[in-house]
Amino acid sequence: MNRSLLHASLLLFAWNVLGGQACVAQFDYEAEPVRYSKTAPTDAVAQLKSAIDDGVVSLEWDQRQGWLPALLDYLSVPADSQTLVFSKTSMQRRMISPGRPRALYFSDDVYVGWIPDAPLLEVSAVDPTLGAVFYTVDQTDRSRPVINRDSGQCLACHATRQTEGVPGYLLRSVFPADTGEPRLDFGSEVTTPATPHARRYGGWYVTSVLDPLKHRGNLMVVDDELTPMLSQRTDSLQGVVNTRAYPAPGSDIVALLVMEHQAHLHNLIARASHETRQALHYDAALNAALQRPEGHVSDSARRRIAAAADRLVRGLLMVDEPALPAAVRGAGGFAERFAQGGPCDDSGRSLRQLDLKRRLFRYPCSHLIYSDAFDALPLAAAAEVQARLSAALADDPAAGFEGIPLGDRRAVRQILNATKPGLLTERR
Repeated sequence: MNRSLLHASLLLFAWNVLGGQACVAQFDYEAEPVRYSKTAPTDAVAQLKSAIDDGVVSLEWDQRQGWLPALLDYLSVPADSQTLVFSKTSMQRRMISPGRPRALYFSDDVYVGWIPDAPLLEVSAVDPTLGAVFYTVDQTDRSRPVINRDSGQCLACHATRQTEGVPGYLLRSVFPADTGEPRLDFGSEVTTPATPHARRYGGWYVTSVLDPLKHRGNLMVVDDELTPMLSQRTDSLQGVVNTRAYPAPGSDIVALLVMEHQAHLHNLIARASHETRQALHYDAALNAALQRPEGHVSDSARRRIAAAADRLVRGLLMVDEPALPAAVRGAGGFAERFAQGGPCDDSGRSLRQLDLKRRLFRYPCSHLIYSDAFDALPLAAAAEVQARLSAALADDPAAGFEGIPLGDRRAVRQILNATKPGLLTERR
């Protein structure tokens, strides 16, 4: 057997005998065709870095918070998106404590992590084809900020099965000691929008006016018992954290819920992109080796693309998210500002509108359907998503989507037809 046929036989074994999943490099984002670390990103932070390095953009240093205010302003990341995590669960873990939590800020495609007096700002942006790309910014007073792309340290946690096997985002829920150190003997988990609310936010501060979720936020382990860190009043962190050191005073429950939703969706979009590109890349090699027509798509590749598209559509339509037990109300201005972002249909309806009574969003379809990463999906993935989304939103929906009320399906269809025309195929 010649080498080409041997290679083809091994690939066929990997795909067909092992259930149509390419065991070779199934999660190998460094291999062709993704080449994650060797591919120059085009995300918002990469563009800022290039502009700073070329002297086109200058940012102003702040004596209290370093480059943080200027970065938030330039990247259009709102300060009211602030959430605070006090568990020692990130790269600069030694700097984190209950009295000095790590602050996270986010927009639709940028995340910024900041700790008072820490030597580095941690920044990530969603690249349309690579997924999450991670950077650090040296918190040193100099003529310009130095932005460096992460060389792999972040990926030890941010590119695993817990992030859908691609470079992505995760929120951890732990049982923190009074130092912020996770008590791993009590357990921990990575949470998604499908995680029951009662298991979320361990190691996080959560501020709210109304919060019926009975989560693990605002708790620490003292003498092997979970102990509240706040009084009965949960709209303020005064007396627990020096809030004047931070751009915003709290850790808003609604911001946490939205960030959790976004992080998961970004991972699902990146997974669909990577899976499709890898599947078609392997098919191209098999086609050449087996002298099949160029562009032939194997059944194994179709199954792989379809599985990733199905997970993405379920995430977009929030099928697996538990209902809110009662009304939720944040303690800051995040919810009001976020809901005004649009785009809107002629009736003023938007996928960014929040419900906060039965569920997080008023209409069960993610606003990230407008993102650059979603629009950059490979054609094969986009076609699968389009077909599955159209079937899921039909009056007679595809199996697995019957739980979305008919009125909601029709409303989402109408909003998408008005704000993203051509996405859905005509079905009833």
